[in-house]
Amino acid sequence: SEAGSIGTLDFGGDEPKFYFGQLITLDALGIKPQSELGPAKGIAVQGLQVNCPKCAGALQLFAPDETLRVTCPNCNALLDASQGNLTYLETLKKKPKTQPVLPLGSKGKLFGHEYTVIGFMQRFVLYQGVSYYWTEYLLYNPEVHFRWLVKTDDNHWSFVQQIDFPGNTQPLTTINYKGDAYRLYDRGDATVSHVLGEFPWRVQIGE
Repeated sequence: SEAGSIGTLDFGGDEPKFYFGQLITLDALGIKPQSELGPAKGIAVQGLQVNCPKCAGALQLFAPDETLRVTCPNCNALLDASQGNLTYLETLKKKPKTQPVLPLGSKGKLFGHEYTVIGFMQRFVLYQGVSYYWTEYLLYNPEVHFRWLVKTDDNHWSFVQQIDFPGNTQPLTTINYKGDAYRLYDRGDATVSHVLGEFPWRVQIGE
């Protein structure tokens, strides 16, 4: 909500339950990175080798527990992974001229964490009859989960982390986040034009 509160609907029992609360950081709880919380537990997350239900070609899932959509690199089929097994949805159109400069599966270290490139997306906004494109690379690390590298046509790169609703959005042209005010530079409706790899939501071409 605009007040910064968070609600969760849980359908795990006989009747739906609604939990109401607020995001709390480790800092607010007095927990620091150097706090003595016992030995660190290793996180073992392995990729999963599966076969495409459309062409039977082999493909790899880098985040199998969180992936909901994946594309087959062999036949360009868009597959649903939300029910545990891959299900064919549609065959995407021919690959666009824009191809990832960071290959899927490649690894790199940013800000102290090693990430794997697991998804590639091209999106655009339509302004006065002209389409303006950019590309986004979905990065995955089992400890911090997902981050983005966003590349514009003029080769400007941004490292992006999703945040929860920052709370104060009045007026709508300004957002206050962690004590700083940010003024809106521009807005528009972004449309997905191409996807490769895997994504933790039900992405579709044209959404």
